[in-house]
Amino acid sequence: MYLLDAGKVLARMRSCDANDVNMAVSAAHGAFKSWSQLSGMQRGKLLTKAAQILRVSLLLFCIYTVSQKRHPARVDNFAKF
Repeated sequence: MYLLDAGKVLARMRSCDANDVNMAVSAAHGAFKSWSQLSGMQRGKLLTKAAQILRVSLLLFCIYTVSQKRHPARVDNFAKF
């Protein structure tokens, strides 16, 4: 990920190939048994925790991006995410 206006590399990501996809599918199949044994409440708690982590990551990304552009940004709709 490259910030054009700042001329900086923010993150490096590599493309996936068929092997990466196969490994992800295999991991999902492997996790299915334990996931299916969780109650709906337990699954909900895990998904809520995952959502919280994503929200924090998004907020940190927004803060970093705004700080690099040196201008204010509106985050009033952030709670919708």
